[in-house]
Amino acid sequence: MLAVHDEPSRVVDDLLGYDRTVFLPTRSVSLRQLEEGMRKVVEPDSAARLGRIVYEEDETLSSVVGSFPTKVDSGRAVALGAPPTPSVEDMIREYCEDFPDAIADGVRLVPRKPDEAFDPAAGRVVAVITGAGSGIGRAVAVRLAGGGWG
Repeated sequence: MLAVHDEPSRVVDDLLGYDRTVFLPTRSVSLRQLEEGMRKVVEPDSAARLGRIVYEEDETLSSVVGSFPTKVDSGRAVALGAPPTPSVEDMIREYCEDFPDAIADGVRLVPRKPDEAFDPAAGRVVAVITGAGSGIGRAVAVRLAGGGWG
């Protein structure tokens, strides 16, 4: 979001014109892809602590997730300098690093390679929360508003 925000207004005006809608880069993933990504991020000897993964449909959750768009054109955001969407593994790792209390006791992550190190203190950290008026989005917004996350 900062990359888009920091562009000179002339560049933004030339690219966006009247329609200021910009879709940030996003990734659509299946539950199987999330499971596979998690297995790559978690140390193999601690993966059993995650528990058994069961695929049972929750009709309410399925109706919510089924309403999400599966394809979004983020070309305008990329043209304004927004970074590409991280890999599934990076998204899982960053979640685990940001919310360690949400991870089962004894679960350890595979160490990052030196060239993958992420240091939030080295730059600004921004969270864009959609749906912050209710449900999960609101819970995330409240948690972030409490501080101590970056």
